Amino acid sequence: MRQIVTPNPNIPCKPGWCLAYVNEAFGVRKVYGTATASGEASTAKHRNYNFPAGVWIPVWFELANEPAGHVALMAPNGNVYSTSDLGNTPHLHPDLADLIRYYAYYGMPLTYLGWTEDVEGTPVVFGGDITAMSETITPLSEEDDMPTVNDLLYAPIPKYDVEGNEIGTTSLAEVTAWNEANFYRQRKLTIDAIRETVLGVLTTELTNVATGGTTSLGTEASWAAWNAKRNNDGGVDAGAIADAISKAIAAKLTADTVTK
Repeated sequence: MRQIVTPNPNIPCKPGWCLAYVNEAFGVRKVYGTATASGEASTAKHRNYNFPAGVWIPVWFELANEPAGHVALMAPNGNVYSTSDLGNTPHLHPDLADLIRYYAYYGMPLTYLGWTEDVEGTPVVFGGDITAMSETITPLSEEDDMPTVNDLLYAPIPKYDVEGNEIGTTSLAEVTAWNEANFYRQRKLTIDAIRETVLGVLTTELTNVATGGTTSLGTEASWAAWNAKRNNDGGVDAGAIADAISKAIAAKLTADTVTK
């Protein structure tokens, strides 16, 4: 398979405007309004991980709670350029698995849908004997069996009544969201105030982990802090994490969907 159109991945982007970024990188005209619509319209889809060697291709995703979906740009070496951050510089992920983990970490799970030979109907690669539109997606191989932060946040944990009887399950994410939202309502805190609180906790956790000490929030927070520190080495700082948490809480409150 050969490259017909070579993209320029190092162009500015707008947060959330993934399809516009990929279009402009390849220099093709806009046809569809969302990544979901564009990906579904492609007649050269490949629902697998059999990426052609030596070429740039678009990779498509379903994005949880966001019907617009997501599209990113995969390089010949497996790197993935994506509008993953709040700035105007594309985020360079080392591989597809890192992109998926990154979005999951911020509570926006991606579901890989496949790759295409075209962007908005314009072919960008051509040739080869790969069969398009296979019925199943070959899963990514697991790099390790260690739980991710997302696994820990949403793992079921027992819930008890005042007499100590088990009455169901909950999760760390649910409990945290409820407590933070209740605190927000009761104290009428601003989003900036929540951000400062979260940032303070994260900074303490990261400092403790970095110096080999213990964390104050238990095993789950230790995992989260360790992963945050690891991500921090790749350019994700505690402030960005705090921003994401604060905005998620604000969205829940605005929609008035947080219930006890």
